[in-house]
Amino acid sequence: MGHYSYYLKCRLQELGYPALNLELHECSGFVQGSGVAWYGRLTAMDLHALARRMIREQARSPYDSAYARLVGRREGKRLLELLTFMDTLKADTVEIYTKGEKCGDHHAYSMGIDDQLDWDHISAMTTQGQGVLEIYQRQWQRLIQWLWDDLERTSLAIDSELRNIKLAERDEGTVVWARRTARFKVEVIKTRISEFDLEYEEGESVMELLSEVAKGQKELFGLSAYVETLDTEMELAGVHSAPFTRSLTDRFFDGVLSDVVYEAIDEARDVLKELEAAQAA
Repeated sequence: MGHYSYYLKCRLQELGYPALNLELHECSGFVQGSGVAWYGRLTAMDLHALARRMIREQARSPYDSAYARLVGRREGKRLLELLTFMDTLKADTVEIYTKGEKCGDHHAYSMGIDDQLDWDHISAMTTQGQGVLEIYQRQWQRLIQWLWDDLERTSLAIDSELRNIKLAERDEGTVVWARRTARFKVEVIKTRISEFDLEYEEGESVMELLSEVAKGQKELFGLSAYVETLDTEMELAGVHSAPFTRSLTDRFFDGVLSDVVYEAIDEARDVLKELEAAQAA
């Protein structure tokens, strides 16, 4: 899994979506039709996690009165009660489907919601009275409407974050430091994060790096330092840093620049000693 898709998966999980059980499409970019989308069935307990987030968000709304927020929390408990009951019945809930006509277009507006809840079945199986059933239905519609809005809002937000990450990687091959002596050349260039195998990095560390860059205030890359002879252009050393983030105002690359330069020079010295020893023999 590439780091863009990994970021999409982690962000959806943070927001309560069961990303491991959904069909994810990471198509973020800078052309019409680009974006991110996800499709699949949501279980009652998947919706339970999303409903808790909805209730928390709406409880903080500055546009509602204190009384309205209190009622919302009280009826929200009824919604969670309904979803727990639906889980015991293994009732069909909703499916996120693709409504795009063009194959390959996956974005905030390509997702639709198919409400599959059978209210006759719920009514027949519950012991609750008509008043509670009406609250259930009202809160269910509240959740469905919120989910429509959240799919669009979340897709747009993650797409924007991924575009920031992609922009932060755009300077591949840029020379950030270079020095020449009478015999040697030392050069340090930026290396794209895609050149690194992030599968062997700790998941939390990768997500921390990507999250910092997604805010649009840092760039993400690695540094590679090379030492070459001037006369034969033979590479004596090549040292590569791990990927790291850098504030756009940091001229010293968080100390990584000096580290790779010194390590490359030490490596080149060792190689020269070996070459000189081989020639002397």
